[in-house]
Amino acid sequence: RPWSSRSAKSKFMRTSTRGRMPRELQGLENIRIVGTLECIDFAFDLQESQAFGFVFRDLTTFVDYTDEVLDVEIKSDRAAAALMVLGNVPKKAGLLFRELAALGTCTVDALFDRVKRPLMLT
Repeated sequence: RPWSSRSAKSKFMRTSTRGRMPRELQGLENIRIVGTLECIDFAFDLQESQAFGFVFRDLTTFVDYTDEVLDVEIKSDRAAAALMVLGNVPKKAGLLFRELAALGTCTVDALFDRVKRPLMLT
């Protein structure tokens, strides 16, 4: 499938490919890269995602890390942890959550059930 850089907006794509697929990748039929994004507010739009064949999966886990931290002294409280999470989500999502929390009619569990689960890819 031919690669197009028409919609390439990210600095990396513009400077490293100069409108064509990198020479090192041209001869390869299938490339699979597994990576993580700490900041999910990335600059790829739908056209770029399709052009590169990107597949995004949300693998966020809400399971306690009890076994992993048995010997670790944890010095944080729920408020500090919540503020840290809010600091790492896109700005609009954080503002929306703050508005819902201020209303007092929405809990994190309710948000998860009504928003995240239906949107999860498997």
